[in-house]
Amino acid sequence: MAEKPVSPIAVANYMLKKGTDLDPLKLMKLVYMCHGWYLAVYKKPLVNEEPQAGRYGPMFADLYSKVAKFGDSPVRGPIEVDEDTALSDQQKWAIHTTYDAYKVFTGWQLSEMTHRDGTPWHKVWLKKPDQNAPIPNKLIKQHYKEKVVDE
Repeated sequence: MAEKPVSPIAVANYMLKKGTDLDPLKLMKLVYMCHGWYLAVYKKPLVNEEPQAGRYGPMFADLYSKVAKFGDSPVRGPIEVDEDTALSDQQKWAIHTTYDAYKVFTGWQLSEMTHRDGTPWHKVWLKKPDQNAPIPNKLIKQHYKEKVVDE
């Protein structure tokens, strides 16, 4: 059976089992980064929702609607989701690896990373600021593939 992309909420819930200091901003950026690294390494999307260019960086509308109420406080999970959230071993490994690499950063630091010149968010935001325009997977994949080569 072919592995299917999962909801951003499924990725968030997996990380919420690992960490307790995940405020909405940090959680959103970590889900985005998991998706980006997954695209670069496995050449297919981790999540089934296209990220958008929000004011504070890449975001997922459905996940945002569920965690915004937490403000600057840690998200208390699990987050309710209406679909099957089973993750494959490959997806779990990718999420775990990305989480471990970035968990030391604050949400604001992660946001700054995603706002840098030349990032997918930056390219989309320059064209359509304040409109939550979609960030194409093609841009995200290319960005993270370049990071693999650089690091």
